[in-house]
Amino acid sequence: METQEIKIFIYDKREKITSSCYVEKISENQFRMTENDLFNCHLTKGTEFETRINEDGNHEVVKIIKKSEFITRRFLLSTQYKESDYRVLGDELMKRGGFWRNSNCKYS
Repeated sequence: METQEIKIFIYDKREKITSSCYVEKISENQFRMTENDLFNCHLTKGTEFETRINEDGNHEVVKIIKKSEFITRRFLLSTQYKESDYRVLGDELMKRGGFWRNSNCKYS
């Protein structure tokens, strides 16, 4: 069965933040992250989790089913510089077998 990437909204009740994330739907209420959530360090690429729908229609994580196999490091960089200015950092990460991306997540 081929999985399709979809966008869902995940509400973190501890932080009182709703973030949009791209995931693969595994079953009715189980998903696999295809990217990293900017603020929730438990929701990283490859993490599988179960949710419930809250009263606002957003997903809330009930439990982590499988942790990601990836090692994730987060860097919050200044918007004072253009993405191209950070290319040197990204190129070095990729030379060492890593991956980088510019996160344009919207939070409310």
